[in-house]
Amino acid sequence: MGTQQNGLLCYNGAGFKRYRFDPDNIESLPSDNIIHVWEEAPGIVWITTSNGLAKMDRFTNKITRYSSNARFVHKGRDNKLYTAENDL
Repeated sequence: MGTQQNGLLCYNGAGFKRYRFDPDNIESLPSDNIIHVWEEAPGIVWITTSNGLAKMDRFTNKITRYSSNARFVHKGRDNKLYTAENDL
């Protein structure tokens, strides 16, 4: 679940784990202001924030940041990922 100021909350079956922005950690979220969350495949979650795009591997908890102004991300019929930079 994305929040506007408190990062991302993920339920793991026993409780919630919170992922937040940490300016000293390149593997944290780009921002605590979550705009959109989309699960591409089991375990692969794309997160758009007010400060960029991130991909999270839920199995390893690794977050990879991408330089992008994307507000939404989704996979097309051609299996390519597409982003939108404006509200739809």
